[in-house]
Amino acid sequence: MKIKLKIREKLLIPLIGLMLPLLIGGFILFSVISQKRVLTDIQNMSDYKMELIQGEIRNIALKSLAMASSFASIEGIEKAYAMKNEAEGRNLIRELTAGYIENLVENTGLKSIKAHYHKPPAKSFIRVWRKPGEKDGGTT
Repeated sequence: MKIKLKIREKLLIPLIGLMLPLLIGGFILFSVISQKRVLTDIQNMSDYKMELIQGEIRNIALKSLAMASSFASIEGIEKAYAMKNEAEGRNLIRELTAGYIENLVENTGLKSIKAHYHKPPAKSFIRVWRKPGEKDGGTT
C-alpha cells in the first residue's frame, strides 16, 4: 500500500530529518564551548584573587621585617642579650622598648605591639607584651 504524501509533508520530513541532528549537534557544541569559557573565567578570577592575596602577604611581610629591624636596632638591645642574668636582660629590653611600643600604639591605632625577641637557635628570650614573672624563656 502506497501512502500519498502532500507536497508540504514531502519537504518537511527530510528537512526535519536534517535539521534535528544539526540542532542537537549545535546545542552540544554550544554547551561544551560555554563550559570551557566559564571554567576559563573562573580560573582567571581565582588567579587574580591569588595575586592580590600574595601581594598583601608580601606587604605584611615587608612591614613586619621593617618593624623587626627597627626593634632589633634599638640602642642597648645587644647589651641586654649579653647580660649574664637573663632576667635583668629581659627587664632591660622591656625598659628600652616601652617608649617605642607606646609610640607605635599611639600613632598607628593598633591595640598592642607584640615584640618577641629570640636567642639562637630560635630560643624564645622575651615576649615584651607579657608582664615580668610570666613565662618568657623556653622554646615556644
